[in-house]
Amino acid sequence: HALLHACTAYNFPRGASTPEDMAEHAAALGLHAMACLDRDGLYGAARFAMAAAEHQIDTVFGAELGVDGQGEPPLTVLCRGQEG
Repeated sequence: HALLHACTAYNFPRGASTPEDMAEHAAALGLHAMACLDRDGLYGAARFAMAAAEHQIDTVFGAELGVDGQGEPPLTVLCRGQEG
């Protein structure tokens, strides 16, 4: 099982958990993978990668990108491997 849309506390008020807490809770739930998608950046990615590795959680990284236009939903993008 995997959670493919989560953001860190770097996205207040959208995210409330630190990257370390996210990885710990994912492991406790038995998740095999988790995606870290902060808004308009990769703010929690490095800390999440280190914490996820400690808990043997596979990672997916990306971001929610704001688009022009009031009320428009963000564009979710995922990186394709390290070179992404």
